[in-house]
Amino acid sequence: MPLKGEDFSRIIVVYPLVYGSNTQDDVPIQFRSTYSVDQGNTWSPSIAITPPDAPSTTANGITIDPDTLLLPDYIPIRSANTIPILASDRKRNILYLATQENSLVVNDIPSGIFLYVTLNSGLSWIPVGQINTDKNTQAFNQSLTVLDNGILAVSYYDFRFYNGTSQNDPLSTDRWQDFYWYNPESNELKLIEELRLTKKTFDMRKAPLLTSGTALVPAGYFLGDYMEQANYKGKLYNSYPTVPKIYFNNPSNVNLSIIKYKDE
Repeated sequence: MPLKGEDFSRIIVVYPLVYGSNTQDDVPIQFRSTYSVDQGNTWSPSIAITPPDAPSTTANGITIDPDTLLLPDYIPIRSANTIPILASDRKRNILYLATQENSLVVNDIPSGIFLYVTLNSGLSWIPVGQINTDKNTQAFNQSLTVLDNGILAVSYYDFRFYNGTSQNDPLSTDRWQDFYWYNPESNELKLIEELRLTKKTFDMRKAPLLTSGTALVPAGYFLGDYMEQANYKGKLYNSYPTVPKIYFNNPSNVNLSIIKYKDE
């Protein structure tokens, strides 16, 4: 996305600046960005995206097994809490960033998916707000893509159907697909449609459990942390893992959803 007078498309890099010990879970994080206009030979000074004032533990969106919050050693869900997820709308010159922020561990707020945009190829960033639809439950492992018609496709897991009270209950988990239209003039995001990708909820507590870890390679229930979706010729492809109800020696499945849409 070159600006006027630039010879090359800009390379924009977004990364988490992690503070604290490698043995901490709730380390302060600040997402920052930098760009190059000469194919990576030189780079701009980095700027803060979130939080803009200082590193904060609220930017580290740790997701946990909700029934282990009060235990001395809570069980996290290994997710994309330190991974910036990006998608570009080349027709409108918009770059989107989705982060995972807040935590029951850090500030007693469920982890959620937050959206930021840059309208000037990385010179500055604008916060749009939280975009997972059910803000009363934890949402995590987001993915983004922009359809050919400019609609923003957002996908994530959440626990909205979980009504258990102990670790003996299934931790009901679902994958969702939300479609939004973003208006850069008003910085408003309009929800067009939400689809449930999982036909039935699955039990996150049956996912592979990593029993030890660090701030950068955390422990916890682990299905994956890099989720992807892409669109091609009027179809949206979304891959995501789930846990089969009866799995024997197969602790997880990788699913692919294909959604047709109109390029209008």
